[in-house]
Formats: sequence, C-alpha cells, structure tokens
Amino acid sequence: MIPATKNWLREPSPGKQAEPSSYEVYDIFSKMITASFDDKTSMLNVSVEYYSPEIAKEWVDLLVLKINDAFRVRDVTEAQKNIAYLEDKIQQTSIAEMQKVFYGMVESQMKTLMLAEVDDEYLIKQVVTPQAAERKSKPKRSLIVIIAVLLGGVFSCFVVLFKGMVINRK
Repeated sequence: MIPATKNWLREPSPGKQAEPSSYEVYDIFSKMITASFDDKTSMLNVSVEYYSPEIAKEWVDLLVLKINDAFRVRDVTEAQKNIAYLEDKIQQTSIAEMQKVFYGMVESQMKTLMLAEVDDEYLIKQVVTPQAAERKSKPKRSLIVIIAVLLGGVFSCFVVLFKGMVINRK
C-alpha cells in the first residue's frame, strides 16, 4: 500500500480485492511465525522468519508486547468486574462468615489487579532479549548453485544430443 494515496499496489486475482483479506494476511504470517512451548522448562519460544532480520526482531518484540497487553487488559477488566460483584454480595449479606469469605475473594482479585497493573511483562517474561539473526537461514545459496549446475549440465547434454541427431539426419 502506498501511504500517501492509501492505494494497494497488487493486482487482485479474480474474486479478490486489492486489499488482502484477514485470511490472506493470517496465511502469510502463520508461515513466518513459530511458537513452541517446552513442557520441561515451561518456556515459550517465539520466532519470526523474514528476509529482514531487524524487522523480524521488531515483530517478535511487538508480539510479546501485544500478548502481554491483551492478557493484562483482560485480567484487569475481569478482576474489576469480580470485585464489583463481590462488593455487591458483601452488601447484600449480613452473615459475618460469608462476608469474611467474600473479603478473602476480593483480596485475591486485588492481588491479580495489582500484578496486572504493575508488571510490564505480565504473562510472558523475556528470558533472552530478542535478537536479529546473524546468519541467513534461507535461501541456501550453495544448494541453489548445485541445482543450477546440475540442471545446466543436463540441459546442455540434451542440446548437444539434439544437435547431434539433427546433423546425423542431414
């Protein structure tokens, strides 16, 4: 997309628009992003493979940030709703023992609320800072050269054989 004109540059295939659909974007990004969870260490490994290592690093940073923010917002709103509900229940009941139970529940919700509001790395804590790749992972240039040499040799053999057959016919 050209930011100044807000027009998409791609020529849409039949039945599609110039602007990619959310499924097309998902399909492309799901091939670039890898997330795996190690049960032994309880570690989540998130990686992005892209032709620009700097952009891939930025995307990993953004993914972690957005995941943490999304879960933080969700937990804060849930905790606030739960606290409001529990305070309402405390007002409605006159049994001291039940109020004590509700206050304990409010206390646990307040802990969740405090942790969510204080910690930037709420859900995913970075053990290793994301880094740009130092070596290229794709394409494997040596493999491309070997395949090109082999295909060139086979093609040249066919050309020589074809010319030989044409000369022998005359």
